Amino acid sequence: MWGLHLKQKGRWWHYYRSVPREFADVERKPLISFSLKTGDFSEAKRMAAEISVRLEQDWRAAKARGVSLCAQDVAERYRAAAALQRSHGFEPKSALDLTDAELLDRLRLLIIGQHSAPEQKALLGLTPEPQFSLSDAFDRFWDYIKDEWIRVSHDQQRVKRNIYLKAIRNFEEAIGALPFQKVERSHAVQFRAWWVERVKEKGLKPYTANREINSLRRMFGVNYDIDGLSTTNPFSGVRLKETAEVARIPLETEQIVGLAKPGALPALHDDFVRLLRLLINTGMRPVETVCIVYDRDQAGQDGAAKAVELIEAQGLTATVFAWDAPVSRGQRGDVFIPAAVGDLADMSSKQIQWLRERGLL
Repeated sequence: MWGLHLKQKGRWWHYYRSVPREFADVERKPLISFSLKTGDFSEAKRMAAEISVRLEQDWRAAKARGVSLCAQDVAERYRAAAALQRSHGFEPKSALDLTDAELLDRLRLLIIGQHSAPEQKALLGLTPEPQFSLSDAFDRFWDYIKDEWIRVSHDQQRVKRNIYLKAIRNFEEAIGALPFQKVERSHAVQFRAWWVERVKEKGLKPYTANREINSLRRMFGVNYDIDGLSTTNPFSGVRLKETAEVARIPLETEQIVGLAKPGALPALHDDFVRLLRLLINTGMRPVETVCIVYDRDQAGQDGAAKAVELIEAQGLTATVFAWDAPVSRGQRGDVFIPAAVGDLADMSSKQIQWLRERGLL
């Protein structure tokens, strides 16, 4: 009967109700139907009314908790399952990753409490993990960090975006088109090995490889944050050494005097000629002084690469400030310099001093 959610089939009355649209994401079945095991209409009305009240309470409670365990979107359903596990004091895990003790704790909770079938699956780690491509992961990442681009020009956004997309293309060329969830530490190490060979064969600089590895590490970390996962980042700590140990041969006095003469180093920028004279006059070591800080855009990176070549051609050692490398480690993972900071002029003197104290600048 309409409004009472009753339907008679044979001698028994049945509870018969379509799930309201507003609760479709917390109730998997589109239709609730079962026998009340009574042929008495008055009794059936009383039972149906109690069932309706209880159902709506359960639906609204699940809605209030944000438990979209029956959502059509797989990623949303997985996030809801992880949130439910945390709400009961459990670390979000799949059934395959649970220890015997963890499984027993979850089973005890299910025995003593009232939980719907979707909630039971979620607590036992049986909600399937979403599978999406690295490009999908990038789209989620890029949308999440859009607050970083508020004061950044369109060209700067385009340059930064292309760095991430190129890193993904190179990773898939080296390792294959793996789903985001299937990328493991071994794949990150393989990608590093692929870059080591490429640097050797094509004469590239290690910081080019590290820029892509850092980009992938951040993309993975942000995606884990979006889903509220404590998963270990497969790219954490993976990088190439950027400065090779070069044996320095002491220069004769005549050689030093020759280098200090005007016009002796025509291929070197005037700033670096002055720096060389500073080293000669003060006795400072090059490794303590030559740290190239370039603008964060592509032109700056190209300029830094050229500067490194010129400096190393003179037998000196140069390092390049890594804009995309983590500067510290927080509770939620690696901490990076915001993308809105394009050069040192965007930093305060205290921020620059902080970087220097930690040997990053």
